[in-house]
Amino acid sequence: MNSRLKDSCGKRLRVTAKVGRFGALTPKGKPQTTIVLRNVRDAATSEILCSEMEFRMTTRLGKSGLRQGDRVEFDATVESYLKGPKRYQVVDYRLVDTRRIKVTFRPWVPVEGSDQGSDRPAPPVAEDSPTAEPLDRTAELGRALGLPDDEIDALAFDQSH
Repeated sequence: MNSRLKDSCGKRLRVTAKVGRFGALTPKGKPQTTIVLRNVRDAATSEILCSEMEFRMTTRLGKSGLRQGDRVEFDATVESYLKGPKRYQVVDYRLVDTRRIKVTFRPWVPVEGSDQGSDRPAPPVAEDSPTAEPLDRTAELGRALGLPDDEIDALAFDQSH
């Protein structure tokens, strides 16, 4: 139950959340895509409103191009509804009428089989990192071990191919 939303029932809030996962519902035989948002917070106070909330993928949410791991910010209205079977129904609260959806952070995820990632640039590599220039690092290590130059060249060639 989303009891923290009770105080804001009927009000419009600016909310932040993290995209958890995508799913599917089949009410009345019609498949619908859903999206689970985690750590739903009031943007003004950073107070957690609920740990997770599932939304049906509306046109607005679909056009925003959300991906798993994105942090989003949007406006929504708090609404009450009856939850559960008729004999045991309880009042719960949900966010409806999402508008002004904005992705505030998108993690960089490399795309398999490509040196390209998502639309964010790759994180910078430090110059002293072992991945910065592997061929030069191989030569340094070979010289430190006292290997002849032809063996160092062979190691560097094996590593590059």
